[in-house]
Amino acid sequence: LTSDTLSEINTDPTTTTTTTTELTTTTELIENSLIVDSLEDAKKAVFKINTVSDIVEISERLSVESLNVKGTGSGFLISNDGYIVTNHHVIAGATNISVYSPFFNKTDKAKLIGYSECDDLAVLKIDTIGDSNYHFKWSTDGINLSNKVINLSFPLGDKETTYLEGNVSKENSDGNKPWTAVEKAFEHTAEILPGSSGSPILDKNFKVIGVAYAGNIYKQEFAIEGSYAKEII
Repeated sequence: LTSDTLSEINTDPTTTTTTTTELTTTTELIENSLIVDSLEDAKKAVFKINTVSDIVEISERLSVESLNVKGTGSGFLISNDGYIVTNHHVIAGATNISVYSPFFNKTDKAKLIGYSECDDLAVLKIDTIGDSNYHFKWSTDGINLSNKVINLSFPLGDKETTYLEGNVSKENSDGNKPWTAVEKAFEHTAEILPGSSGSPILDKNFKVIGVAYAGNIYKQEFAIEGSYAKEII
């Protein structure tokens, strides 16, 4: 709006109210249209996380060697302005973080915004990676035994999105692991492999109910409870 237009609007309270309402409604419509509610939308909002870490080691010959170690994980968008959730252990020690979208076939550099080592959560920030930032909303429902869950991730560093289904197998689980101390966690049966860490655990409506962060040799798969993760983030 130009300054002249603003002056005209300010002289007419009715016009001001109407214009504000219309602008707010338009913004809400755009925001709501980018919320994931289908598998096709979900593929636009999950990312493969690529990291590079610089590690210094002492070799067998007692010489100092500098190594570039690459790692991968998964993450997902939670806002239309580019905020991504992943696990802290995915990006811990990384000197370079980028995200890759197989849907848009594009890689973008990511900035680390914040993290909680104890809760194994981290928040990254990117610019728009496609034509728009489709993103997930957090579920307001509780964790209920036997409920269906969906996982989209990049196990074993795969470049393509992997889709898995399962069920909530335990509503409350011990979240403590050697690298973290999650206070609220649950178990599910959607298989989590290295590279799947940081991916969303979704309900049947594609709302986030958890963040995948661990599995073991006994086929137990663990997720950080969504409502708890949202508070930390």
